[in-house]
Order: sequence, then structure tokens, then C-alpha cells
Amino acid sequence: MVDLHFLPASASQPRRIEQSFGGGKPDVFESTEAVTPSSADLTQYAGAYVSEEIDPVYRIVLQDGSLKLSRLKHKTETLRPTVRDVFTGDIGTVRFTRHPNQQISGFLLNAGRVRNFRFARKPD
Repeated sequence: MVDLHFLPASASQPRRIEQSFGGGKPDVFESTEAVTPSSADLTQYAGAYVSEEIDPVYRIVLQDGSLKLSRLKHKTETLRPTVRDVFTGDIGTVRFTRHPNQQISGFLLNAGRVRNFRFARKPD
């Protein structure tokens, strides 16, 4: 049995849906607003990113007002914004991470069965 509870927004939390199965611990889904970042906003994501797990460098560039992902032996692809710091493309979902000072520090890639594959931003 699936239980769904729709919770209204309050001063401290957005609208939420709680979903549980058979009385188990609920999964909570919060309402978010879609974003449409400006070209100036997108420039903060541009850079080279590396992973300890693989050798190729993943490059994020701003081209024609959109973020593009470029990597070895693959076609350049467009990353579409969804919510703050999250973009989707043919590769999957790219969630950018930030240092405490709010500078972009890297990203996590979710692609198919691959979850939270970590990339760190190379210094300029």
C-alpha cells in the first residue's frame, strides 16, 4: 500500500509530498522552482573537471548562451538547467557542488546505474 501526504508550504519549508510504502519511512519530495540562468550566471560553471576514477578531463564551456559538456571520444552535448546547480543532458544529471565560499568545487554525475560519480574542478 502506498501512502501519500501533501503538505502545504510554511514559513520555513516549501510544499512537500511524503510517500511511504506499507508504513515504512517516508520519502520526502519538496517543491522547487525551475531556473533560467543568464549567460553571466552560467560562466561560473565553466571549467575543466577531473575524477580520481577515470583519466579523461570533462570540460564545461559556455557556448551560444548554453552550457556544453565536452569529453574525449564523445560529441559535445548541451546541459539544460533544471534547478539551481543541476543540469541534465544526454549523459544524465550533473549536480554542481560548492565550497563554503559558494565557488563551484566540482560536480556529481548520475548516469544510468552510475550514481554520485565525483568530479573535482581543476584550478584555472
